[in-house]
Amino acid sequence: MNSHLIVDEYFNNGNAVTPGMASMLGDPALRHALYQALLNQPAALFRPLLLFALDLEVEFRQALFEGARLDPDGYYEGIYHCAFLLYRAGDPVDTLKLWQVKHINMDVGSSLGAEYFLGAGVEKTMALLDGWSDEDAIAIVEYINDFLIHDNWQGGREAWEAECVASLTFSPNGPTAQPIHSVPRCT
Repeated sequence: MNSHLIVDEYFNNGNAVTPGMASMLGDPALRHALYQALLNQPAALFRPLLLFALDLEVEFRQALFEGARLDPDGYYEGIYHCAFLLYRAGDPVDTLKLWQVKHINMDVGSSLGAEYFLGAGVEKTMALLDGWSDEDAIAIVEYINDFLIHDNWQGGREAWEAECVASLTFSPNGPTAQPIHSVPRCT
């Protein structure tokens, strides 16, 4: 199954991940091809698929960190590619999930910066977080505020996004994936 078939099956099953898709998505190379294929698509349509893939990326990175798995093909950055596509989906609810991912280990934590939390925009994200009272929400607000004080987010946003796109379009094993066909619009 290739990334295009995964997308077709996803839409044919009501935007749900089927057991067959889940099995195939265990392959980091296929996930990478999927992220490349989704790059120019409306990420919000694929949010459930991306959240599922993010869990797989977490498992993969933890296995790499613990030495239980090897990555001779260099797919370890899939966690950031998936997080970037979730950023593009623009749902501030994903901030808490991304915060948890940031803390799986120091390696991931040092590279999954505050930018990934701001896909919905600063105002929407902060408004949602201000409505939550748990320790993580408070920590995320502090983290984002510190980022906004020390970085020129609005001035650097386009450069950061371009860097993420460039990283995602690089393929460890050959040419990049072809974009998928036009996807149906939500009505």
